[in-house]
Amino acid sequence: MELVLRNDKGIPLSYVEGDNNIIFLNRKLTVINSAPTNIKDESLSYKTNDLWLDLYSDSFYYCEDNTLNNAVWKRINLGGTGLTQQDGGNGLGWRLLNRTSINFGAIGYGAIDFSESDTPNSNFGATDYRSFTAGFNITTTGEYSTWFGKYNNAIATIEFGIGNGISGTNSNLFEIHSSGVLKSPTLALTDITHDKHFINKEYFNANKLNIGEGLTTAFRGDLGKESHDHAKSQHFTSSDGTTLGRPATPMNGSFHYDTDLAIPIWYRSSNDTWIDALGVVV
Repeated sequence: MELVLRNDKGIPLSYVEGDNNIIFLNRKLTVINSAPTNIKDESLSYKTNDLWLDLYSDSFYYCEDNTLNNAVWKRINLGGTGLTQQDGGNGLGWRLLNRTSINFGAIGYGAIDFSESDTPNSNFGATDYRSFTAGFNITTTGEYSTWFGKYNNAIATIEFGIGNGISGTNSNLFEIHSSGVLKSPTLALTDITHDKHFINKEYFNANKLNIGEGLTTAFRGDLGKESHDHAKSQHFTSSDGTTLGRPATPMNGSFHYDTDLAIPIWYRSSNDTWIDALGVVV
């Protein structure tokens, strides 16, 4: 629908500042279920200051430049906040007000989209059934999926994720897959320094150290008092305390966090010694 407002002589109707901030009423108003693009230009009789109402995203635009194939439409902030209900063909969902519709895909049924985007992309946003997004240039990965962060790597099996990519390079900080598997990025020794830090299988396999008979394993590096992994072992006990408070009758592979030395140590029965993660007797 197009609504053109003119006076009898075709002279633009104009108002001074204060008259509800309305100027140049002698302009075309386009009301449609999408946002304007750069080809909505002079070849289609659009002029500067023409108006455009996008019913899909409840957004209002004016034409700043009508140059052929390079038109510029600026969104007008109407001052509203909150969510707007939309139906892009999948059923009703909710998206933040004043979002540029061409920067997002059609909202999913029952989906809630708190994300932002500065790039035209039909995949961005909460496009899947009852999905949720909050972040920047985020893509959901299926029904009920939830995403936070920015520039995520949209793998179909991920139910919950946090993206930490940059423009041109998508990546994920944390993933929970539909199988229940949790995945984190590659960790370095310098990353695991706090008492409560977790490790992943990749980190364990790269840093485990055989310290005795059987299947007993330890780690290179300082893992902290409570961040050690209970690796598979035939003989395993754990404790913490002072150097003098080490277990009197430890079994091979027993773990002890020495509070005097502030490091984890293990008992090696073959020569009745306590060693650190590098195999040094302490």
